[in-house]
Amino acid sequence: MTALAPFRRTVQLPAEQALDGDLHRLAALRAAGIDTVEVVEPLRCRPDDRRTVDTLLFLREVEQAGLLVRWHTDDAGLADQAGDYAHLQAPANDSDWANAWRGRYQRGSFYYRRGPGFCTVVRWYGSRQRITIVDEPAELLAFEQLLDSPIPAHRAASDPALAELLRAQVAHELAGVLMATPVRMTQWPIPVWSR
Repeated sequence: MTALAPFRRTVQLPAEQALDGDLHRLAALRAAGIDTVEVVEPLRCRPDDRRTVDTLLFLREVEQAGLLVRWHTDDAGLADQAGDYAHLQAPANDSDWANAWRGRYQRGSFYYRRGPGFCTVVRWYGSRQRITIVDEPAELLAFEQLLDSPIPAHRAASDPALAELLRAQVAHELAGVLMATPVRMTQWPIPVWSR
C-alpha cells in the first residue's frame, strides 16, 4: 500500500505583503483552508539588520496561525542565534546554518499562555523545560508591549521590567531592538506528552 502525501493548499506572498503586519490575513488564510504560506522573495536574516526582526515576528505569527511557511534568504543568516529561534520555521536554504536551524526546529518549544493578570512562558531545551511566570504588573505590561511591537534596546538600561525580561530570556535583543518571539499557544501540539 502506498501512502499518499497530504494535499497542501498554498498561497504565495511577496515579501512586502508578508511583512506588512496584517495578522488578520494569516488567520483568514487558515480559516479559508490554506495551510502553507510561500514567500516568493528573499527575507532578511542578518543579526545587524532591522528587517530581520520583521522576518522573525512574521515567522512567530505564522506559527501562531498554525500555518507552514516556505521562505528563503540571501543572507548568511543567524548562525550564532539559530538556537534562540528553533521554535520558528527555518528557511528553505541549503546551507549549514539553515540545516542546523531545521534540525533544531520543534513546534511548541517556546510559547506563552495568558492567565488573569499573568503570562506563563515555557521554553523547552530538549527534554527539559524552563517556566517563567510574568506576573509583576510592569513586567506584564512590558511583555505585552514587546508582543505587539519591538522596543528600542537602549530602554532596557532605564526600565527594570525590560531588563528583567531580557535576563529571564523571555525577550531578545537583535538589531538594536528588543522583541518577544514566544508563540501564543492556543492549541497544544500533538503529541503533547512526547517530551
